[in-house]
Amino acid sequence: MEDSAKAYWSATLGLLGKILVVWFLVSFGAGILFAPALNSIHLGGYPLGFWFAHRGRCTYSSR
Repeated sequence: MEDSAKAYWSATLGLLGKILVVWFLVSFGAGILFAPALNSIHLGGYPLGFWFAHRGRCTYSSR
């Protein structure tokens, strides 16, 4: 039973690490690096680059 628990947590932490890497790359890339290119697309009247950067800011400061 202990081996299956270790395997479960190992798989869970591996998946969590991969998800966090994808989250960082998308938020950093879309919010900062690709903002000028994304600003040509509008979402709800706002440039898409601004929308990505704003969503990241709201995620951190919405306590």
